[in-house]
Amino acid sequence: MQNHCPVCSDQKISRSFLYKSKSELLKSKSINICANCSLGYMKPMPSEQDWNNYNTEYFLNAHGGINRSKSTSFFKSALAKLRFQYISHYQARNKLKFKRVFEVGPGEGQLISVWKSYQADIEYWVDESDTSVHQELLDMGAIILQKNTKLKKHSFDLVIMSHVLEHTIDPVAFLKKATSQLKPGGLLFVEVPAEDHQYKDINEPHILFFNKTSIAECVKHSGLKLRQCSLHGNTLISIKYFEIFRKVISKLLERLPKRLVMILLPSSLKNVLGVNEIIVSFPLAPYKYQISSGRWLRIIAEKE
Repeated sequence: MQNHCPVCSDQKISRSFLYKSKSELLKSKSINICANCSLGYMKPMPSEQDWNNYNTEYFLNAHGGINRSKSTSFFKSALAKLRFQYISHYQARNKLKFKRVFEVGPGEGQLISVWKSYQADIEYWVDESDTSVHQELLDMGAIILQKNTKLKKHSFDLVIMSHVLEHTIDPVAFLKKATSQLKPGGLLFVEVPAEDHQYKDINEPHILFFNKTSIAECVKHSGLKLRQCSLHGNTLISIKYFEIFRKVISKLLERLPKRLVMILLPSSLKNVLGVNEIIVSFPLAPYKYQISSGRWLRIIAEKE
């Protein structure tokens, strides 16, 4: 049984509380908060085999299937565009070029679609555990990494993982493996929920809970250099105590004429997202930078 933090290996915890789940696999667990790096982690962790089986049909086990409603599709598309913008801004500031990208856990491929619309000739490799979406990814032009695929050393300019690291049993080993074919000077982009155990009614399927300190520690132990780390979205206080107002705003935006929505909202947002993407994402503010707390953490790290 694991008795230490999966990021910094410290055995001391500052507090522990019940892990809230739906599936039998994740029942009778707790969340420990590391006293050293402040990572929240499930204890005891599921076995590697059980967890791999769970993730082979991830969308079915974790969410009851893929939600393909229009509003969800617009929201996922909005987040993909904002992630692309985050990476692109860093790329432009540092005058970098990306020819080969590797995304771990692309899901339905929203980011692939966005990237291909800007750079059609990008060589976009993916590693997706849920085989039910493989055909969709292939249709978008992705190259699926197989177990027997032999890659050349320093194959990739950029590795991407959005909402993946919080699902890993050993995040340091996972990052090391994912970036093993990253060229020197190549980048890693990660987005994870920020301490979502503080406000979600159900913790499943996340088994790790990061903040700025713990994600920085994870990057350091993985042998990478952290270049950028930022919080985005609603603050934890607004998520906890003003959720009802967010839902009211969402309903109002849906009923307003789209032309009026485009007039009322910031021009910086209109330059990136379509009107439907703005309507569904604006109340959660994924485009907004925060200082002390937020809904999402985004980082860029470099392989030296």
